[in-house]
Amino acid sequence: MRHDTEFLDSITATAELAWGLLLATVRRLPWAFDAAKAGHWARDGYRGHQLSGKTLGILGYGRLGRIVAEYGKAFRMRVIACDVREVKAADGVQMVDFDTLLRESDVLSLHIHLTEENRGIINAETFAKMKLGAVLVNTSRGAIIDEKAFLDALLSGRLGGAGVDVIEGEWDEDLSRHPLIRYANEHENLVISPHIGGVTHESQRMVYEHTVSKLVDYLEQGRG
Repeated sequence: MRHDTEFLDSITATAELAWGLLLATVRRLPWAFDAAKAGHWARDGYRGHQLSGKTLGILGYGRLGRIVAEYGKAFRMRVIACDVREVKAADGVQMVDFDTLLRESDVLSLHIHLTEENRGIINAETFAKMKLGAVLVNTSRGAIIDEKAFLDALLSGRLGGAGVDVIEGEWDEDLSRHPLIRYANEHENLVISPHIGGVTHESQRMVYEHTVSKLVDYLEQGRG
């Protein structure tokens, strides 16, 4: 049976979605797709940005943060990261403090667990320190971001765009009136997916197989 750490490293679905949200945001893919479906071949109207040469900032340099860092390097980005722990970065990744991360990132990708200490850590003060027009990606938890400040930053242009897989209160019965969803229906700088980061055929099959393997191992040890 594979060690748990090795197993977790093989589950890349959430990191891949983070990159998909980033590409969808900077290349304006949802809106370009809508135009194409309507027969409007408006190339210049959906001009986006390339990632090569930009700075990717990663908040939380754990398993997923490290995977996303490798994607950033493959896209020829400068990669910086910040973590509350003292961790060793891979080649091509620079560890920085939180303020430097905010100040220098063209793209800020969040990969931290929600705690009471970091609830709302991305807030009005945070946005004010970020580069004008930066892009935010969140596949962690919605409550890490102060959503009122988030909307203000999108509306003002402080944020150039955002891609999120999570929102606060996402398990509420009626989300049609959620402020972020209402905003996304009216503006072309916010991409939202319904918390599908870890939901792929491959990742779920691997989790089931790993769980069964651990159960079999436990039962065999109990019979020994």
